[in-house]
Amino acid sequence: MWPHLEPSPETRMPNRVPLVQISSRAWEHPGDRAALNTLRAIPGFDEVVRKVASYFGERGIRQLFLGDAVKVTAGQRPRLNAMWTEVLETLDWQTRPELYVTQTPIANAMAVGFQEPFVIVHSGLLEILDDESSAACSATSSATS
Repeated sequence: MWPHLEPSPETRMPNRVPLVQISSRAWEHPGDRAALNTLRAIPGFDEVVRKVASYFGERGIRQLFLGDAVKVTAGQRPRLNAMWTEVLETLDWQTRPELYVTQTPIANAMAVGFQEPFVIVHSGLLEILDDESSAACSATSSATS
């Protein structure tokens, strides 16, 4: 999918099985799915969420989160970039969400955005996870976008 971003042998996930044309619903947590379905059953819920989000604007939200983050690329954090590529290929992700690392001791990751979602991983999380766990965390965050 992104041949110029091939993972190196030391960053490849062992026993990886690509999940071709998998639905994003397949990796939703049942509790999250139930809560979201309950909220969506409320008439106008989706519209209210979009209106609130548009008040702040996706660009503003993006700038708020990315003001102190580093974009993961082949030149910046190449090893993490290679793992991100492999995660996206495993999930058969058609568009490549941007991945950012922010410098903070908190162990956290999140997906943010509506039109062009992106993923933020806190450096504190990367410090405590091995490569396979980092990849799984990135996959989980991207799945929620």
